[in-house]
Amino acid sequence: MVVPSIGTKLNKEGINNYWGTIAGSGMTALWTDYLNYPYASSADTSVVSNPIDLSNSNIYGAKLDFNVSCDTEARTSDWKDYLTLSVYDGVNWVELDKFDETKLGDELFHPEEYDLLPYLNGQFKFKFNWKTDAQKQ
Repeated sequence: MVVPSIGTKLNKEGINNYWGTIAGSGMTALWTDYLNYPYASSADTSVVSNPIDLSNSNIYGAKLDFNVSCDTEARTSDWKDYLTLSVYDGVNWVELDKFDETKLGDELFHPEEYDLLPYLNGQFKFKFNWKTDAQKQ
């Protein structure tokens, strides 16, 4: 099985990590676990950006924007699949959001935008983490 590349600005974390990019319909998308429908059992994989120096962004600020779509197995009784977005504040990872079909409502792409003003540091990173078969919360 050949997993598409994620390029040189992102790094994979976790065992059996299937994050990759797919080009089509005039865009390039970052996907995970698309090769394993139904999704891999108990997956816990991430894609993490290289460090970005945002320490001089105080004047103009910084934003992270992207489109997200989730086709998850969210409607089960004992477990849940979801995607989280976290940012590195220079010391700790801070979870900004969690995405699943319950939150997004469908498989269409939804625009998301986050103000990064509280996280402007010299070692800023963002991380998408994919979990399957997680405990319901």
